[in-house]
Amino acid sequence: MDGLLDEEWLHYSYVGHTATWKVVLLSLNINPKYAEIERDDYAYFRETTTKIIRLDRREYSGGVTNSQIQERYEIIENRKYEGQYFVGNYEVNIQRFVEFAEKINLRPLPEKFLKLFKKEINLTSNKEEATKPTVAENTLRLKRPQRTRDYNVGLYNAVSILFEKNKQVPSGLEILEVWRNEKPREIFEVLNKSFKYLDEYGEVKEVDMANLNKAISRLFETD
Repeated sequence: MDGLLDEEWLHYSYVGHTATWKVVLLSLNINPKYAEIERDDYAYFRETTTKIIRLDRREYSGGVTNSQIQERYEIIENRKYEGQYFVGNYEVNIQRFVEFAEKINLRPLPEKFLKLFKKEINLTSNKEEATKPTVAENTLRLKRPQRTRDYNVGLYNAVSILFEKNKQVPSGLEILEVWRNEKPREIFEVLNKSFKYLDEYGEVKEVDMANLNKAISRLFETD
């Protein structure tokens, strides 16, 4: 099996953004665990950050060639500003990428890849299971944070703004954008996988982006 299991697809949906080379492989229905990255010593002279992706042919038995992988990588790199899906320099917001890929009719794209990042999170083919309401179909309600210290109050306020506007659970990156607009000195550094902020005592704290997404999800409950 060269593609991803349902739980592996769900992992990437929970993470929200990941390394560019992994998105290249996901978009071609290739499990990133069957590939490795080679350093490109000439990338600097070509003024590109593109890496060389090599598939382990002992593990991967599909028909996608190295040339097709590099071509997809080039498309994703060269249209990143137009698509506005890059997070920092080396990671991609997967949902935004899928939206842009559909806009430009980029093909092929795996069916599960499209469904998952359109918020259709039920991946099963079983008809009975597929008819069950998803989280997106239930009535979401925002609840007050259990803790009122650290970044929880600011987080709740930022989540409230986006939830009122879009009526869906916002991503960590969307929250940070609102947060920095509201209080630009409070969130002062955003990296690919973490961000730094000042707590109520003026001390610097660093939070993993995955923990931020979990904190956001804990603010919601369904009827």
